[in-house]
Amino acid sequence: MNPPWTRDEVILGLDVLFSMDTKNFSVENEAIIELSKLLNSLPLIPLSERDETFRNPSGVRRQLLTFEWGLQKKKKPIHVGEIFYTVYNEIGKNKILISEIAQSIKRNSDFVKSIGFSYFPSTVEFPEGVILFNLHSFLENRHGFRFSKTCNSCSICGLNPQTAFHLRETARFLDPHLLVLPQDMRPEMRFSGKDFITVCPNCHQVLHQYRPWRSRSQCEQILKTLG
Repeated sequence: MNPPWTRDEVILGLDVLFSMDTKNFSVENEAIIELSKLLNSLPLIPLSERDETFRNPSGVRRQLLTFEWGLQKKKKPIHVGEIFYTVYNEIGKNKILISEIAQSIKRNSDFVKSIGFSYFPSTVEFPEGVILFNLHSFLENRHGFRFSKTCNSCSICGLNPQTAFHLRETARFLDPHLLVLPQDMRPEMRFSGKDFITVCPNCHQVLHQYRPWRSRSQCEQILKTLG
């Protein structure tokens, strides 16, 4: 039995489903074959959990068509995972957004594999999936700290760790948060200070899950509201 689909896989699958006429959804369809190859290439499911039919064209086609049938009939087929409906209700009704996120996953998946993919628990998972979460975290850690050294308080809640906890001046308990939209990210991007804000870990986790994605001005407005 194949493992349940992941959020990333659902986004990629919905992008194909929404971009095609399902009357042409045969196992010989090029889009279905390419999707099957892509899902097999991603590091989302350990090899030890896959069998010889893992995400093959027949299974991919059946899963997408069954999900679409359920939408039309307003039913939840037992063979379709809840993650399909979660993703659909969160972002799937916006076909343009689904396509943008799917393209970003495909564009960045090879790089994420090269830096060492880590699967994060669902509690800290991006709505856009763990491929883009890995890239976002990598870009934050690689570039962000050199732009956040001059800020000593959280841009969201205003917490100053040194003042609040009487820490040494050199102690670091604030994180850089990358403001670039997940669907716009690329490994080769060049950044400046305007691309980051400095936040405490709690606010950082909320920003990673909150949608729509917050801009700098929106983040600053939260602090003004709290004040």
